[in-house]
Amino acid sequence: MSAFFLFFHVSRLADGYVDAHPAVQQVFQETRQELYGSMSWKERNEMFLRRHSDSLPHRVAAARVLWTMGDQVRAQNVIVETNLTQTTAAHCVKAHHVLKLWGSEQTSTFAKACHERFPHAEAFAC
Repeated sequence: MSAFFLFFHVSRLADGYVDAHPAVQQVFQETRQELYGSMSWKERNEMFLRRHSDSLPHRVAAARVLWTMGDQVRAQNVIVETNLTQTTAAHCVKAHHVLKLWGSEQTSTFAKACHERFPHAEAFAC
């Protein structure tokens, strides 16, 4: 589990998104404060996206957080708007799979962009 997903789950517990005993929530609140200060999961996710703006795997991870927290449209856009020049076909396949799982209307648009970048990849053959 990445450090960001740990932060995300700790934040969900600390903020009461997940049912937990009040003592457990207090421990998570204190731990989050020690590790991350007063940053919310949204601020942390935005910082993560800025730091990894050209990395498709990182953008998919951030998009999954957005999707989980209810911002499905932004989650899809975070993946689709990625600059594909610095990525691999394998990363495109994984991102495409996530969009398909979500039933995204942008799946075909993303597949076309991946096909342009990787014309010999069978996963994106038209």
